[in-house]
Amino acid sequence: MEIIDTLAYAKRLIQSGVPESQAEIQAETLSKALSEVLSNNVASKLDIKELETKMKELETKMIKWFAGIIIAQTITIVGIVIALLKLLH
Repeated sequence: MEIIDTLAYAKRLIQSGVPESQAEIQAETLSKALSEVLSNNVASKLDIKELETKMKELETKMIKWFAGIIIAQTITIVGIVIALLKLLH
């Protein structure tokens, strides 16, 4: 995948007075450097989709965990209330 139009870039350099051989090398080098940087640091659409899927899975797990905690807490409180009521009667 070409990040920049190397031909247009080289032509622009040549028009600015850069020798043709230097312009071509600069265009090629810049293109390679940008490709390396972007391939290592930019998320692809697939990366984003995978992250969204993992986030949804995590959200589901957290909701189940919180629901479990709330149910356990409710059962504990009801048990304590029942025990207190039995003690008071």
